[in-house]
Amino acid sequence: RDYSIGKKASHQTVTSYVHQKEFGNYSFLIVDACPHPGPKRPFNFFGILDEAAIAQLHRTARSVTPANATFVAGHYPLSVIHMAHRLSVENVLQNATAYLCGHFHTLHGRAPALYTLHESGYLELELGDWKDNRR
Repeated sequence: RDYSIGKKASHQTVTSYVHQKEFGNYSFLIVDACPHPGPKRPFNFFGILDEAAIAQLHRTARSVTPANATFVAGHYPLSVIHMAHRLSVENVLQNATAYLCGHFHTLHGRAPALYTLHESGYLELELGDWKDNRR
């Protein structure tokens, strides 16, 4: 089984997918905030979204089919992504149901449930068990 879309020659920071069912659409925006070229562990703690990446996020969010729920996903939690314009990204996320990430996992078992409810109403959920239990 394939769990991800392979990188193409021209790197895209944001990818979208709409899951269509008879009872509605569910949209997913996948954000790649990995630095390019990126350092390897343990120096890859922070992500980055520059102005071009944020513009691509806005374009992709506007082009997605209207949906019952929109999920935005990325490797890094928002707290460790350096963003050129944080409020601009928040504007996109306030229309999302949740932001899903997985960088911290469970912090070696010390934090099995990491989440926050942002002021604008969307959830940020750390999918800590996905690393080990996705098969």
